[in-house]
Amino acid sequence: PPDPIPLQGLIALTDTAYGQGGFQCVPGFHKKFEVWKKQKSINSHSFRNSLKEYKATQIAMKTGDLIIWNALLPHGNCKNLSNMPRIAQLVTMYPCKIYDNSILNKRIEMYRNSTPSNPVNPYESNWGEPNLSSLGERLLGISKW
Repeated sequence: PPDPIPLQGLIALTDTAYGQGGFQCVPGFHKKFEVWKKQKSINSHSFRNSLKEYKATQIAMKTGDLIIWNALLPHGNCKNLSNMPRIAQLVTMYPCKIYDNSILNKRIEMYRNSTPSNPVNPYESNWGEPNLSSLGERLLGISKW
């Protein structure tokens, strides 16, 4: 596993009901990890296929709810079966000490160019630079604490 293991978080910006494409994960997977690791074939087609025997649980959220999890927990989005969009903000958190200037500069460049760190759709970029509050500038690393 990476060292340090990052934490991830999801903030619900709208209510998200079951079936609305919300967050899902495999609770308790950390207790099964060593067994899974030994059984997983090196030639597995994908990480997702190697987890099919484990049941993912969808989590409904209310606006403002925050879920924080260890990034090694199998997680993802459910398919949205409703006619309502799901709006949420995903965050990844590392201890401050691991950021060197190259990582900081890359993060600021991604912000300024509206480039996602892991683009799902290559056409989802170049929306222009959003305005940040003074807190936002500190969180991004543009301004010092």
